[in-house]
Amino acid sequence: MESNTDTIMDVERGAGRNKRKWSEEEDEKLVESLIELVNNGAYKADNGFKPGYLGFLENSLSVKLPTSGLKGKPHIESRIKTLKKDFNMVYDLRYGSTSGFGWNSENQLVTASRDVWAEYAKSHVGVLKWRSTPFPFFDDLAIIFGKDRATGHNAESAMETEENINLEEAAQGKNDDSSMQASDESTSRRSSKRKKFDAEQMAEVMYNASKMIAAEFANSTKMMAAEFASSTKLLIAAETDRLEKKEKLMDELSKISDIDVVQRFKAAKKIADSENLMVLFFGASDAEKKQLVDAILAREI
Repeated sequence: MESNTDTIMDVERGAGRNKRKWSEEEDEKLVESLIELVNNGAYKADNGFKPGYLGFLENSLSVKLPTSGLKGKPHIESRIKTLKKDFNMVYDLRYGSTSGFGWNSENQLVTASRDVWAEYAKSHVGVLKWRSTPFPFFDDLAIIFGKDRATGHNAESAMETEENINLEEAAQGKNDDSSMQASDESTSRRSSKRKKFDAEQMAEVMYNASKMIAAEFANSTKMMAAEFASSTKLLIAAETDRLEKKEKLMDELSKISDIDVVQRFKAAKKIADSENLMVLFFGASDAEKKQLVDAILAREI
């Protein structure tokens, strides 16, 4: 029979025995597979995943990363919990009640002044890593966890998520009876959280999404307005130039000898009615203007 000391040591080792350092490529492929799982619809529930989802992800990663040896349990399950914890923390920074935080979409990085970070870190352990750590998976994880992640007084914070992860990993070292009891309690907690995710919380998630869409729309509108203004200026300039040439047309025609007033008016009307003739006339030399007018009067043009 095992001693009490051995049992305690097993539990202590259990919290870290499944730790595995994931590469950037492995994280990328896992998120990619999670998006495929969501789009598949067979394994995604309103507030989590349905039974069989780990098998789906394990098969998907065995194709994308055939030499990784990643298993549904413990590797993939544990990494999903970590990704959700990171997502919740960055989500709180971007959309939480604390002002002063921003988002650099180009570098996928949370931004804030040194004072804002220092004040926030007083009550949020581990948050300072996001000062210099990009989070390129935020938009994809918002699709994966967005419906789970409600804001408001009933929402699970990033710190609560981390605490739940640590408790679940520690419980892996206990005997089968304890594991079954912990599983039942975890299921009960998840069921309770589902009930708390009411219409008001869903509206908050939709509101945050609408703000991002509105910002993109405003930017597109500004670009369209600038292009319209530029085109309008070009049209006004072209019309002004045409009117100025019309005003000068009779003066230029009066310089041509051997045509009378009636012929001058006929030539002026013909040229003024044609943009092409107007360009040709004012671009021609004096001799060429005379030949052009003679051709117009002779109805050769």
